[in-house]
Amino acid sequence: MKKRWMFLWAFLGAGLWVNAKAESAVTPNISVSGTAVTEVRPDQMNWSIEVRNTGLELAKVADKHATVTSAVLTLLKQLGVEDKNLQTTEVELGRNVVYRNNESVEEGYFASTMVSFTLTNMAGYKEVWLKLANQSGVSVKGVTLDHSKRIELTKETRIKALHAAREKAIAMAGALDTKVGEVLTISEDIFAGLGRANNMSFNNVAQTVQRTEEADEGGGSMAPGRIPIRVKVNVTFRLLNEGK
Repeated sequence: MKKRWMFLWAFLGAGLWVNAKAESAVTPNISVSGTAVTEVRPDQMNWSIEVRNTGLELAKVADKHATVTSAVLTLLKQLGVEDKNLQTTEVELGRNVVYRNNESVEEGYFASTMVSFTLTNMAGYKEVWLKLANQSGVSVKGVTLDHSKRIELTKETRIKALHAAREKAIAMAGALDTKVGEVLTISEDIFAGLGRANNMSFNNVAQTVQRTEEADEGGGSMAPGRIPIRVKVNVTFRLLNEGK
């Protein structure tokens, strides 16, 4: 008897789920996307550099690497980089492989450390770049421009994107003599705002910072020396066909 009741409840539950799904599938709705962009002047620069040296003896490679890395960190602090804006990875040690005569050849050992730091003094980018270029075994892997209040600005931009989605839905529904009802689903396109991760060359950074310093406060859909904070949302509304 117990098994019969369990089967009956499972059957009824499955029936209710199918009915609910079928009802949702036939619910008149409209799905739209809304995009908003806030343009701001960057106030910080995120750097990623690699400290790397090679040699034939592992112990000597490790000792030299410690010295070189310490010198780079000291230099960054002298250039105004605060400890809270500075981060290093663990030292990576391994066999140094070079490509010679169309084949890979092991040639001693290497030591490598990745260093990330944030520069808040935008005017000091040139000095940092030149000083790092003069350091043996240091290579700049990437530089990106950003804003210290990106989280707050993204929240504000997200609200604008939601309003844009609703306005679009109302306009589209109105063109077909219907109305927009309650919200059924909301999602955000997380890939829409990833453009800020693009690496910039020294010349690109220099030009952007220079335009930032010279840019006026007003005018233009894309003001010079600004970076975009972009948010895209997808919203589904119920359609109300009143009187039909």
